[in-house]
Amino acid sequence: MGFLQKEPLEYVDPATYGGWMTRGIPRIGDVLFTTEAPLANVAQLDTDERVVFAQRIIVLQPVGKDIDATFLKYFLMSDSAQRKILQKGTGATVQGIKASLLKKIEISFPKLAGQHRIVKILDEAFENIATAKANAEKNLQNARALFESHLQSIFNQTGDDWINNRIQDVCQIRPPKSEARGIVQSFEHVSFVPMEDLCIGEKYARASKTRPLSEVDGSYTYFAEGDVLLAKITPCFENGKLGIARNLERGIGFGSSEFIVFRPNSLLCNEWLYYFLRRERFRLEGAAQMAGAVGQKRVIKEFIENCLIPVPPISEQRRLVETLDSLVTETRRLESIYQAKIAALDELKKSLLHQAFNGDL
Repeated sequence: MGFLQKEPLEYVDPATYGGWMTRGIPRIGDVLFTTEAPLANVAQLDTDERVVFAQRIIVLQPVGKDIDATFLKYFLMSDSAQRKILQKGTGATVQGIKASLLKKIEISFPKLAGQHRIVKILDEAFENIATAKANAEKNLQNARALFESHLQSIFNQTGDDWINNRIQDVCQIRPPKSEARGIVQSFEHVSFVPMEDLCIGEKYARASKTRPLSEVDGSYTYFAEGDVLLAKITPCFENGKLGIARNLERGIGFGSSEFIVFRPNSLLCNEWLYYFLRRERFRLEGAAQMAGAVGQKRVIKEFIENCLIPVPPISEQRRLVETLDSLVTETRRLESIYQAKIAALDELKKSLLHQAFNGDL
């Protein structure tokens, strides 16, 4: 809404250009309007290079000299214009508008001098807002990068009492389902965690659903209170979907067959393992060793089992986990500040548009 995204770029053969753009050749400054998926996104063509527009995009060129193209862009972005357009929209699943209906929407506008004044004010304000938003987004990225850097630095440490172990030597991987059958009856409910409930950047997995044991102990993955869950399939693995199982019904849970379950032994704290698996380096190394068809790739078993994890004494693990927990809290505080600033800037744009087309600018 309001601008053209530059990436990704797609191309057509120059010979097809004339045949495709039969209704007219777009010019720099033309207003672009999407008729569906999504409806009523508006931007302005900012290049004099030849551009092909696909279906569901209407190119608007002012007739005569009564209306300024940039004014038209801003007007179509305003709440009042968007409401009129959406009221004319049709469709249940995906809302859209026909060109014939779009043409009938009435608009009002001042004389050119008034349009130019509004455009000048909005151009300057939106440029400043864009700069402020870019700074806030950069600060948001920096806060996350700082946490990732500190997280990696902790696992790069060494000490006389630190030992590198293969994960399979300090964890039971994928505990047997027979444990669950020995604790609860088939009709009793246990926690159920589908893939969508395993979050990114959250230490604990959500366990808000329950299902009878008889419904889940066939094809789903078993885990228990305190086990660490990791998504093994793309793109969930690369995105960092993992968490510690907590507050499980009867201490037992089942979930997606795409989970890897880790149960640390007495040498390893489950929160230390969680932070180790959360690192970007771990995800990059695992992604480089995935196997399977496109869209169904999974991190290989050998990588997981043989991955070396530094294991300091339990007391040291817990002390460092507390440090990381504090850093997570501070990072989230900064994220909330920058996200609130970004949201406020978006609301400021809407407010300025509202004022501009209600005579209050």
